[in-house]
Amino acid sequence: MAMFYDQSQYLFVDYLDGSEVFIHYQDSLSKNATIGQIRDDLFLPIINSLVLDDIVNVLTENEVNGEILGLDTGYWRNINGNVKHLYDINDVSVTSISPGDMLGYDGSGWENIQNPILKKYYESEYNAGSLSSDYTIDLSNGNIQKMLATENINIYLPPLPPSGKFWSITLKLVGDGVHNPTFIGIDADIYWCSDITPINTGNSGSVCIYIFMTDVVSSKIYGTMSWREE
Repeated sequence: MAMFYDQSQYLFVDYLDGSEVFIHYQDSLSKNATIGQIRDDLFLPIINSLVLDDIVNVLTENEVNGEILGLDTGYWRNINGNVKHLYDINDVSVTSISPGDMLGYDGSGWENIQNPILKKYYESEYNAGSLSSDYTIDLSNGNIQKMLATENINIYLPPLPPSGKFWSITLKLVGDGVHNPTFIGIDADIYWCSDITPINTGNSGSVCIYIFMTDVVSSKIYGTMSWREE
């Protein structure tokens, strides 16, 4: 670094303070300079003159607007970056997009589908395990859930969905032969089939299956026991 410095500019002193940095730049001769001086006089001129291609593992040539960097055999090179939108992909056709559309395959390509209907839909069962205290159903775990109540706990159903939407949930409640949990809607009453709240006490290990569904018009939750095993 000696060639960048001039003793007439950076005067020699025999001490350093906290704002200075010690530089040894030729035989038996030294000087001090502030970090700011070194930054402004040495490093910034070099940094400001750099371009992307000066990086050792970057090789660019004949760049045009819209290109991007891509890794190729150990070097970053400029490549075509014109695919910017979904409809720029060759086998995708997107027209008249509406909220709620889904991308579906029509046998030869992908296109947006309005008001899609799910077919051949399968879902895994979520096991909430043994419950000994109040529990709130979380729909992010899925719409089919299993649990074992080992105390007379409250099981809270999810909040009502946004306006115009609804949810349904199937609960597989395994009994211990003693306790009866109580189902409660967080922000809506549960209306049971025939206005009869089912009792699920059965033998230990018996299974009762409950189905709950919201109503988007009346803000109610409808519930029924679809299976009861003694």
